[in-house]
Amino acid sequence: GFPTVRSLASWLSNLKERCEQLDGWCNDPVTIPKVTDISRLFNPQSFLTAIKQITCQVQSLELNKLQVVTEITKRDVKQIETLAREGAYVCGLYLEGARWDMAANSLEDSKPKEMFCKMPVVQCKAGMASEKEDKN
Repeated sequence: GFPTVRSLASWLSNLKERCEQLDGWCNDPVTIPKVTDISRLFNPQSFLTAIKQITCQVQSLELNKLQVVTEITKRDVKQIETLAREGAYVCGLYLEGARWDMAANSLEDSKPKEMFCKMPVVQCKAGMASEKEDKN
């Protein structure tokens, strides 16, 4: 197993949230969630690979020529009203030792005594490996 510094109550709460997310998908597998909490997935890399696979099917591309491209939105989970046009919206990402400035849309130094900072919703989509974008 993996050693943890979390309390049992925190660990159980997290497990409950993971199971609720999976139950939601199992109970209604046709409905895609507007925002997926990637931190609650047991294997988040498979979710990102699925985003690339869907793009491959739609655009008849090769999987090995795609990469996951991220775009940080200026929105919180509650502000997302529709599905992403491309890829998927994800939440549950945190920065350690830095913070995301929503106004400037850039990475900034962390505030004093603030070790972790929650990221806004991130759009993950597939793009060609040669089309690396450096927006920020």
